[in-house]
Amino acid sequence: MATRVDGTSAGEASGLAFARFCDALEGRAGGYPRGAIFVPSDAPYTQKTLLRALREGQPAVVVFPDGQERIVHGETRQEGGWLAGVRSRLAGRRRR
Repeated sequence: MATRVDGTSAGEASGLAFARFCDALEGRAGGYPRGAIFVPSDAPYTQKTLLRALREGQPAVVVFPDGQERIVHGETRQEGGWLAGVRSRLAGRRRR
């Protein structure tokens, strides 16, 4: 099931993100990953929301004001995702 993140007003992308969320929720749109969050690119909380999604392994659909969208797949540490790789490299540098 799709989930919506935050109801704070933003720009034009907010309306598009909400419409796509509703379409996915009601089964009118396919192709979105199960449990994806829909995030407007121009919202004040976009960066924080995307980082949280990546950290928690949750897919996110970033919707832009011109109607384009990008699907970002988060990966957990157990899956060996890119975020886990970055953390391990940083930890290795701290030990030096």
